[in-house]
This record gives sequence, structure tokens and C-alpha cells, in this order.
Amino acid sequence: NRASLNAALFYMKRSDEIVQYNQVVSEPPGSIPAQRVVTFNTNGAKTDIYGIELEGVWQATPYLQLNGSFSYVDSTIAAFPPDASKGDFSDIFGRQANIVGQEAPRFPPILASLGARYERPVVLASFDNWYVQGDVFYNDNYWTNNANVVAAPEALDSNLRMGLQGERFGVE
Repeated sequence: NRASLNAALFYMKRSDEIVQYNQVVSEPPGSIPAQRVVTFNTNGAKTDIYGIELEGVWQATPYLQLNGSFSYVDSTIAAFPPDASKGDFSDIFGRQANIVGQEAPRFPPILASLGARYERPVVLASFDNWYVQGDVFYNDNYWTNNANVVAAPEALDSNLRMGLQGERFGVE
């Protein structure tokens, strides 16, 4: 029981999704500003999402545990109501452009993490163990809208913590 590996393949077919889009609206003549951007929501989009997830844990020594995870996601807009406004997508690519086939927004294609935890026994008040833990998380860039022209940047975050752990509570 020193190591474990979990894997999952998945497929989701989402339907009747609420899709948010922006539309430029002209104000009456003489208004300041003459135009404004309004956010609308529409129902009915369908998205196909599939991918793979892997996660592993290895107890390298009695005191050191290593872990990691990886996921890949492919998300494609499979259908869009023909009578629904496409908002910013139409503004950029024209009214006849088809939103079907675009990558669905807010699904990073790749997520990954690595972590390590070093833990030792301690006799201190109500605490049984002390530990140091570090994690690194990667988030791939992803589209923020259906038009696939604005992307959230990739991110690499880290977390380092230490603490005391007891049977009933802990302190970090």
C-alpha cells in the first residue's frame, strides 16, 4: 500500500446550457455614451466534453508522501439554437458565422498538480504530528467567451504550509 494510481476517462454531453454573451447596443441619438455593451444570457447550447484524469500518491518513506494529478479536457460546442443571438461571436465573425465547433469557454485543456508532505511525530500538548507540505498547481490557458478571442492566461501557483496535527484538530 505504498502507491496508488487512479485513472478516469470521461464524456459529458451538456444540453440546454445557459450561455452568456455581450452585445453592443446603440443608445438614442445624443446619449453619452452613444453605445454600450450589454451582457445577455441565452439557453439551448449543447457542449460535448471528454477527457482523461490521472492521479497518483506514493508513500516514498514512512515520513514522506508525494502526489500528483493531470487532466486533459476537450470541450466543443456541439449545437447552438439557430434563433438565438450569438452576440460578440456575430459581431466578430459576421451574422452567418456558426458558433458550432468552437471550443467551449471556461474549460482549461490541461490541469496538473504536484505535491509533497513530510510528517513526523511530536509530543506537544494535544498534537501528535508536525508537517511541512508544498504543492504546485498548473492551469492551462482557456477561452473566456464563445468567440474564442479572449483567453485567460495559464497560471502556475504554489502553496507551502506547515502545521501541527492532533486527533481532534490541527493548526497551520
